[in-house]
Amino acid sequence: MQVLIIAVADFPEGFATAERIKLLGKAMMSGGCSVHVGLIHATRNIISDNYVQKSGEHQKIQFEFLNGNPRRPDGFVATCIDTVKGIVGSCKKLIKLKATDPDTVLLLYTPNLIKCLPVILTAKILSIKIIFEFCEVRSAFGSQNKATFKRKFSSLGDTMAESFAPSLADGIIAISSPIIRFYEKKGMHSTKLIMVPALIDVKSMDGKNSVVDALKDKPFFLSSGSYGPKEGIDTIIKAFSIAAKSNSLIQLAFTGVPPESIKNRLEIIASENGFRERLHFLGYLSRQELYWSYKNATALLACRSYSPFAEYGFPTKFVEYMASGSPVIVTNVGDPHKYIEDGISGFVAKADDPESISLKMLASASMKDSGKTMGKKGLEIAKSQFDYRQYSKDIIKLFGVSK
Repeated sequence: MQVLIIAVADFPEGFATAERIKLLGKAMMSGGCSVHVGLIHATRNIISDNYVQKSGEHQKIQFEFLNGNPRRPDGFVATCIDTVKGIVGSCKKLIKLKATDPDTVLLLYTPNLIKCLPVILTAKILSIKIIFEFCEVRSAFGSQNKATFKRKFSSLGDTMAESFAPSLADGIIAISSPIIRFYEKKGMHSTKLIMVPALIDVKSMDGKNSVVDALKDKPFFLSSGSYGPKEGIDTIIKAFSIAAKSNSLIQLAFTGVPPESIKNRLEIIASENGFRERLHFLGYLSRQELYWSYKNATALLACRSYSPFAEYGFPTKFVEYMASGSPVIVTNVGDPHKYIEDGISGFVAKADDPESISLKMLASASMKDSGKTMGKKGLEIAKSQFDYRQYSKDIIKLFGVSK
């Protein structure tokens, strides 16, 4: 069986999207499938020129930018032409694979119906099974009155895909249980729905890692990821402000590069509360540095604020945290906290509640050796619930469902 994953991403070395596509592909391969990733076009989040390739093979996954260009052009007209090339290329790729294997399956990763409709029609004509994968629910976000025309147009394709998925798809892979319930309410039969949470290759975190000098020999809390409102950054800094008054040793670290306005705001709060020297912005870390930070943290912070995005989503960093063997502090938003027994395999705090989060910070800072026991329990959960190998059979079974 061949699977063609059609997506928009910087592959293979991108952010969370590229990582999930890769791990879904590896899950399928461990189930006996041959996997091809077809990129309609790239995003504009290229990490490094070293990663920009038109086509290639990554961990036995074949990938190709089907627009013929691994870089996204500038300008509205050029962008539209580039997208059309990718759509046509996707249809051609699907036809080619079907000619070599009648059991070819099409998986559309977070599909935009405006872009993917020609590919869907091609699959229908060729009697190819179509699977949709959803990591969010755009139609739950509410009004977009302030959004640009370009953003509204893009979101229209996303919400159309959500509306027509029950009639167009032979199956849906959802990253969270709220998304499963969303499509059940739309009339999708449960046999066509499977939940595959954020995934990780637990074995990838083994091996020698690189020390981050700024954090060496210090008790620190780490928040890794974006600086968007959903990540609860303001709540985290307020929680640490409270905890820092009771513990003069603890440090707070963020990875990545925040917008200057956010960085300035966090630094002002830290200065006003007397812990500016204990606040660290680490920038972009290598995988080896990131894994060292995970493994040596007093606790790892997955303290999302409540929002429709957070409620339907499932953060990749949470499963990476769990696989590190360090304690995790998570807020009661969406699915992640349901995997943790508070105080046993991690800590569960109230979302948007600095007092609640600060209490968990102080509790983890006082655990010492018992924190290792908690971290080991979290690691076992990661192995059984989030390692990609656990989902091969369910995904392959979904490919066999019929309308």
